[in-house]
Amino acid sequence: MWRCALESLCIVGVLVCIPSAVRSQSTSADRHRDADFQDVDVLVTQIVEEHLAGCYLVFVTTDDENPVFTSVFRSLLNNYEAGVVLDLRTARVGKNSDLLTELKAGDDKFACRVFIVVLGAGSDVSQPLNLLEDLNLFLWPYTRVLFVGSNGQVQDTLKDDALRNTVHALFLALDEGATTHDEGVGGGGGHGEVGGKVRGLMAREEREEEEGRVEGRGVEREGEGNGGRIRVKSRLVKCYLRCLFCNGGEVGVTLLDEWSKDGGFLKKEELFPDQFRDMMGHQFKIVTLDWFPIMDFKRDSDEATSTVTPKDSVDVRMLESFASTLNFTYEMRVPWDNQWGTSTPTGNWTGVVGTLQHHKADFSMVLSWMWGRRQVVDYTRIYLSEPIVMIMSKPRPLPQYLALIRPMSGEVWVAVFISSVSAGVILWILQRSWASFSGNSGLSLSTSILYTWSILFEEPPPHIPTNISGEMFIGWWWLYCTLITVVYRGSLIAHLSVPSASPAIDSFSQLIEEPGWTWGYEPSYGAGWEWFKLNENPIIKTVFEGMEVMEFDEQMARVLKGRHALITWKYKIRSLINTLFTDDFGYTPIYTAREEYFNYGGYGWAFRWIPGRWC
Repeated sequence: MWRCALESLCIVGVLVCIPSAVRSQSTSADRHRDADFQDVDVLVTQIVEEHLAGCYLVFVTTDDENPVFTSVFRSLLNNYEAGVVLDLRTARVGKNSDLLTELKAGDDKFACRVFIVVLGAGSDVSQPLNLLEDLNLFLWPYTRVLFVGSNGQVQDTLKDDALRNTVHALFLALDEGATTHDEGVGGGGGHGEVGGKVRGLMAREEREEEEGRVEGRGVEREGEGNGGRIRVKSRLVKCYLRCLFCNGGEVGVTLLDEWSKDGGFLKKEELFPDQFRDMMGHQFKIVTLDWFPIMDFKRDSDEATSTVTPKDSVDVRMLESFASTLNFTYEMRVPWDNQWGTSTPTGNWTGVVGTLQHHKADFSMVLSWMWGRRQVVDYTRIYLSEPIVMIMSKPRPLPQYLALIRPMSGEVWVAVFISSVSAGVILWILQRSWASFSGNSGLSLSTSILYTWSILFEEPPPHIPTNISGEMFIGWWWLYCTLITVVYRGSLIAHLSVPSASPAIDSFSQLIEEPGWTWGYEPSYGAGWEWFKLNENPIIKTVFEGMEVMEFDEQMARVLKGRHALITWKYKIRSLINTLFTDDFGYTPIYTAREEYFNYGGYGWAFRWIPGRWC
């Protein structure tokens, strides 16, 4: 960004720096013309030094030879650190130009920005205002704009839509009239000391008039000799303020104060007042969707952009408090597509966000923070965070005919079966080995297996082996079977007393692994949808690919039917479950998964202007 230091003057568009030491020789006519604007540069310098110190200056003019511009700029050049001058005659400031980009970027070393726009007498104000529009000046609500021009340009300039979100805009206009003050008072005779001073001053003024050096003053001779005095006329500068709400709650223009070089400001008014203390009944346009218990309303009609009547909820209570304190009213509507807002390939947004992006509303109620949305709207601070959860029907009791096998898991049943068969084989081997040494007949394999099973079922045969090895094995097997049957019997009694339910699903990973399950999402297309759409986690991507979009009533019908999960928001669904799906005894058939997913920062209110770097 070009800088104008104490030694140079940079004119953007011409792209040259003219040292301040280089000054053209002023003719008498030039000096006479500049004299009318002597007071303006003093006032502008005073305002900048007292109220805008530390800000980056941007001078805008349609004529760098304009005497007002020359006078103002030269005054500030000797007292200020840096700035840039934009000559609209030569500068090419298109919507995608590099110059426009540089002007938007500004300078990080300065905390604020001031636009000083000098309007030539009788010139068209549309050109500099179009520049401010291209600069998206409305994106910087706390940028100061200072216009210098004539009284006839005040209304058209300060009421222009390019300043629609500019809080502080002043217009300094030279008054056609004049005030009069005493330059000197004579107290003696015409030939006395004071009379001599009067005549000397009058003669000097006459000589300066002839040379074209009278700088905004006229001389009235009201007496000679005793009591003679000179009354000098000084031009008034009127200071107009763009008031945001003074015209019945709408934008208006008011005469803030009057200033003269010798007397200063007449009323001593604050030049940059806080205009938000009283909005004088201004009506804001609000766009929102219902999100109980945070936001609730009743539609006034079935139209796509119907107005709504707010109902008691968290956001409505806050809004009513603000409206009462700041003295404003509001009209609340739903977005045309009944969506919260998701991005499109063209850079536009749908729903609530799109309504604010295209300036069809002033602000919204509850809206999730998202970095992508942050590029097109501005947020308040987060006042609430709400995670994403899943709901489904509660796990249902398993069939009673399966109660006999539920006391032990499938792995345990397999282990018991294998161990009983293995025990029969071991008993058969032991008995065969004993029979080969003793000469007696041993047990067959089938008899040995049935023998071990009979002990497991607590129906042992009347005769046990008589050899020591067989007796030791049967003793240990009997102890094993006793432990198994005691554990099974106790667990069976418990399962018959309290029927078991199917296992609950508490995470997305469990959900996608369960066969026969489906899941869905409401067609609100808000922050949750963006989170799923842009998420790179393979589990989340799988969930998004299988997501079925249906209205809430259809989703809940499938949830209650079973084997379907609704992905939604914790506090909203909790209030709906308590209201619609809980009986008088506090029972609900809905189960909420334990795992929670935080997609973005939380909730705030969104406003239609985009914040720039200079606020």
